[in-house]
Amino acid sequence: MSIRSGAEAIKVACAQTRNTPGMCQANVRSWFNAPAAGDVDHDGDADAIDGWLSEPKWARHPGDRNPPLGRPLSFGRKKGHRALTVPGGVRSTDMSGNRYKAGVTSTVTGTMPAAIAQIERSMGVEYLGWSETIDGHPIPADPKPKGTTVDEQAALNFESGKRPALVKRPRVKTRMKQIITRLRKGSEK
Repeated sequence: MSIRSGAEAIKVACAQTRNTPGMCQANVRSWFNAPAAGDVDHDGDADAIDGWLSEPKWARHPGDRNPPLGRPLSFGRKKGHRALTVPGGVRSTDMSGNRYKAGVTSTVTGTMPAAIAQIERSMGVEYLGWSETIDGHPIPADPKPKGTTVDEQAALNFESGKRPALVKRPRVKTRMKQIITRLRKGSEK
């Protein structure tokens, strides 16, 4: 089984418009082509809370309301909820635009913090955070855009939140920021 990248998961998620109510965890993991997490908390069912608990602690970003695109979001209370960051907001099951509607899959629009808050209000859940993994499996890097150098791709990954340990070094971090600035200037022309 090959796990899809964030960009590939976004494409699959945005093609889906209907869902079985209460199956958010199964839907989000299917967007990534990931295997089930199982009943991690041993409460008798494999739900969104199990999805969050299956993520390694190093991969979780608790409370961070500015996740990069193509990452799973987790919400708590009762069975919880899972969703996916997409351009323009959050792709979620059981939401029609910015309102709760069982069986409908759509994008909750707005800034990432606003879309997350809207899901909390509409579904009565509490945001837990986002993860770099899906059900404990690493999410592969997005395919390299055509015409970019290895340095440019590393800078794009850095900007989108994919920061390997090497980037924590001050010189490397400075170099990434220089490349990002150069890329932005090039796109403004």
